[in-house]
Amino acid sequence: MKEFHKVGNSVVQLVYKIAGKDKRDLITIALSWKKLMGSILAERAFIYKLENKILFVNVENSVWLQELVLQKEILLQKIEHYTGIKLENILFFMKSKRKNKW
Repeated sequence: MKEFHKVGNSVVQLVYKIAGKDKRDLITIALSWKKLMGSILAERAFIYKLENKILFVNVENSVWLQELVLQKEILLQKIEHYTGIKLENILFFMKSKRKNKW
């Protein structure tokens, strides 16, 4: 008789396989984002990219940007604790929402 596995585990493994080894850390952090940040911050800060052990995070507005800058060291520790990934830095930024003038 075959064992049943949670569908979520299979989906996660498929995502890792499709993304490849070079994106594994990014995916691991992304899948843990809500747990790491809390639901309120996770809705206002979005992973932009992970490059050379530096996580780039796009933040909704300057208030949340300042809050995250103040919590940066705690976030680095939480990421390492929950995911086992040691980042060198997190850079927070606000991406401009200006519309093109055509």
